[in-house]
Amino acid sequence: MKFATTDWKKNNVLFVTAIVLLVLAFLTVLLEAVGHYPNYPFYITLYVLLFLTFVVGMTGLLLSLIRYYLTKTVYFTFIGFMVLCMTPLASVQYIVDIRLRLLPINDVSTDITNPPTFFNNRDSRVVKTSETGFVKSKEISHRLHAHPSQKTMMLQVGCQQASHLAYSTLFYLGWPVYHAGSTDAKIESSASFFFTNFDSDFIIRMTRGDNDGCKVDLRSASRHNFRDYGHNTLLINRFTRALRLIESRQESLQ
Repeated sequence: MKFATTDWKKNNVLFVTAIVLLVLAFLTVLLEAVGHYPNYPFYITLYVLLFLTFVVGMTGLLLSLIRYYLTKTVYFTFIGFMVLCMTPLASVQYIVDIRLRLLPINDVSTDITNPPTFFNNRDSRVVKTSETGFVKSKEISHRLHAHPSQKTMMLQVGCQQASHLAYSTLFYLGWPVYHAGSTDAKIESSASFFFTNFDSDFIIRMTRGDNDGCKVDLRSASRHNFRDYGHNTLLINRFTRALRLIESRQESLQ
């Protein structure tokens, strides 16, 4: 086995393409972090870029392996493609307390005393899984859990304006609205932290508060009976952060 620095032109093109996609993903996160409000679904855009980085990186890695098999030579882009394949996988999840990932939780709300209720009951929302003993042994008993840090939000706007903020936030996150289960007082949606993988039901409830404000409660429930490994906690955190961002952006424009 020998090392070489000169690689196939097609591998170099793929390598540069993957780097550019990764830089665009970083810039997308940077713009959102400094308060820029893009006119496109932020998380869908971010994960599309990360997914394309992974696909291009895997293509380059496979070509590098073929090249090694034919020439017994390791090219510098081989190691680069390995790193590029791992980077998106390491980036797709935000940091969640390991304790929350291990707890038997799959339904989280900011209000467990009077929680928001979904249009459909849980039995109709849960996806059927294998009946094998191993799969069944991994199931947990369903119980609503309080979010570890988020409580009922109080917005200093009317509930109609709060509803507009919620719809804007859902579009920003790329989460589709379930219109059949939505009313003036609550909005249901399908939610996920990876695009096209909507595996949680999400509900936003708005009730009139004091001094013409609006109280907003959130609930996120998995469509399965297994641990969510912090998934629903992440979704509520993500929605809250995005809503506050949009709210501050709209206030600055007034």
